[in-house]
Amino acid sequence: MKPFYHGAKVTVIGAISMKKVVALMTINNSMDGKAFEVFIKEFLVSQLWSGAVVVIDNLPGHKLASIEPMIKSVGAKVIC
Repeated sequence: MKPFYHGAKVTVIGAISMKKVVALMTINNSMDGKAFEVFIKEFLVSQLWSGAVVVIDNLPGHKLASIEPMIKSVGAKVIC
């Protein structure tokens, strides 16, 4: 079977609210736990507000112990 990708791989991760795009990040190659941690720390947390809800799926890279405390530190909640 031939590989599906023929060029450079770019991953886009983002967060949206009911009104706007809250945070957006692109990376070369695939998403992993460290890249997700950078997204949360450097792009998302500063844009969150008290009472915001962040929904995270069950991808293992999303389960780093550092993620939930960063989100909760601004008064937001996490649903996994």
